Amino acid sequence: MQFDLQKELRDRLRPEDIWPFLRKGWWLILGMTLLATLVAGTVAAVSPREYRATAVIRIVPVQGQEVKSRDVLDLDVRGFQEVERFYRTQMQLFKSRSFAEEVASRYQKKSGQEISVRRVLGSLEVAPIERSQLVQVSAVDGDPERAAELANLAASTFVDMNIQWRQDLAKNANDWVRQRIEEVGKRRDDKVRELLEFKRQNNIVDRGSDNDGALSSRMSALERSYGQISTDRVLLESRLAGHEALFQRGNFRALGAQDDFPLPPGLRELHATTLAEHTAISARYGEQHPEFIRSKAALERVENQFRAEVRRSIQAERAELELLRSQEDSLADERLQTKDEVLAQQKIDAEYRKRQQELTQIEATLQSLLARADELEMSSHTESNNAQRVDDAIAPDSFIRPRITLTVGAGFVVGLLLGMIAALLRGLLDDTILSPADIETYTQQPVMGVVPRIALEGDGKAELLAHNQPRSTVAEAIRGVVAMAENRPDGRSPRRLLVTSSVVSEGKTTIAAGVATVLAQRGRRVVLVEGDHRRPRLHKVFGIPNERGVVEVLLGQITLDQALVRTEIPNLVVLPRGASVPGGTELIGSTEMGELLDTLSERFDRIVLDTPPSAALSDSITLSRWVDGLIVVARAGAVSRSLVRHTLRRLEQVAAPVLGVVLNDFRNDKTGRYSAYYSEYYYYYSSSEGEDEDEGEAAK
Repeated sequence: MQFDLQKELRDRLRPEDIWPFLRKGWWLILGMTLLATLVAGTVAAVSPREYRATAVIRIVPVQGQEVKSRDVLDLDVRGFQEVERFYRTQMQLFKSRSFAEEVASRYQKKSGQEISVRRVLGSLEVAPIERSQLVQVSAVDGDPERAAELANLAASTFVDMNIQWRQDLAKNANDWVRQRIEEVGKRRDDKVRELLEFKRQNNIVDRGSDNDGALSSRMSALERSYGQISTDRVLLESRLAGHEALFQRGNFRALGAQDDFPLPPGLRELHATTLAEHTAISARYGEQHPEFIRSKAALERVENQFRAEVRRSIQAERAELELLRSQEDSLADERLQTKDEVLAQQKIDAEYRKRQQELTQIEATLQSLLARADELEMSSHTESNNAQRVDDAIAPDSFIRPRITLTVGAGFVVGLLLGMIAALLRGLLDDTILSPADIETYTQQPVMGVVPRIALEGDGKAELLAHNQPRSTVAEAIRGVVAMAENRPDGRSPRRLLVTSSVVSEGKTTIAAGVATVLAQRGRRVVLVEGDHRRPRLHKVFGIPNERGVVEVLLGQITLDQALVRTEIPNLVVLPRGASVPGGTELIGSTEMGELLDTLSERFDRIVLDTPPSAALSDSITLSRWVDGLIVVARAGAVSRSLVRHTLRRLEQVAAPVLGVVLNDFRNDKTGRYSAYYSEYYYYYSSSEGEDEDEGEAAK
């Protein structure tokens, strides 16, 4: 079987086990607590004293300035970092090596004593006072006078170095600004030259707001002319198409009747008059009449003239259309050329404005740099400081370390925790059942009785102590077990009792024999059945033969009456195991065994079965289905809690009617020693007599 550490720990230490462990190890907890408290107190008493002296300075985020500058290229603290970051930076300056070297140098000059830079860094503590501009500068040292001196030197050194830092910063910034002024001045000169060259190349003299007016007016006139000519062309094309359609069909009269068709003055009226006259003559005279002939000839002359004029008019319209098209094409070309000139001019204007804006920006930057240079020049010579000393440090009267109360308290807590851990470890290592409280706590089963350690005299047998010494504490304890079994809460007294244990040598045979004896003493007809077919002991206890018994009855070799053996105890009969046969243990689970118990129930008031251990063997589990009461025996100081719980768990899985646990071999002495009991008993599966060497296989 694979070892399961988690399951093992869960079996050994349950939440309900913690308090019993701590209660049993109270002396261990007390001892370790007192020892740890004593050690902590001793350490606190012999530790060197350390004193803290504190000076207070004020640090303002903005330095003093004679002239306020704008935020353009602002080199003040607020210009490149937040106030919180500023204070964080100031705190780190106190931890710099250069600062510590300056403090050490000043201390040596003032006191004549050397002090290491590492010691200065280790002693200084800097902390801002919340919601203020004040900073506490502390020094921790074994000498209170030296602590005050170091704190004051650190405060004064920071104030002195701070103004020097700011002057150096202003000087460096001024140098940087001067360099930038030179660079920006060169850029401005280059931009001026480029702008003048650009104006020369593009013939720009004065770029006012009306410089592009001529081009714009010209473009507008071209757009209007082009639109008018395009309209005229479209109208003429439409009119000419209608005239040519009538002309192609030869419909000159309809063509001449149109008002928009150009004809010589009077020709349209002449044609109409001649046509009307000819029509009237045709109606009056015949075709051979001279008047008709004359009228017809006159009409033909007019129509020929009319057709000739129509042709000339169409040709004139065609010529006019060609002229309009030519003018439109010419205007389109001029319009595109003018548009390109406008776009080119706009591009030049845009480039010109861009160059002007760049030059304006450069000049504005240059003016800002010049103003900032003047301010920085004044700041580099200023004596204003944003760090000021507020309170000087004084030599403290009391030390800050060691913290005696805290150290002793910590020792007390540590000792208490270590003691509790040791008590829990002790409880984990000592996993045996020691008292009735252990049974109730760790098994959650009732204690049916506590049988004290049996002190035998002479050749007496512990199993017969209830009969031989009925006034002994052992006999009284067993009577208590019987009383617990007989007086159940449900009012039912079990008639078939099974007695088992977790491992060997826990006294289950003694308890079984004692329970049977007490029941017989109460007038019950009792049969004590040997249920251990591996290592039977009842025949030795009562001094009866073991040649025939349960095995022979189950095999049908003898009758029940032949197997039962009366004892010297009135009302008590023993049914031994009988001879050892191959596969004898298998008879325990046979139907014949159940029938045998039923027969015994008819003849006896109580049946008590003595069975082998249940932690590894299944005999008790098999027999539990035919009994109505089961007693588990646990030997004090000999069996572990986890093993007893394992046994009970196996019995619960088959719904065995467990009545409770009997604590055997109990010694309630102050030493807590539990000596060996039943040393004369044989260990199971190790042969001690020749007759038992072939009695089955040992449990593993």
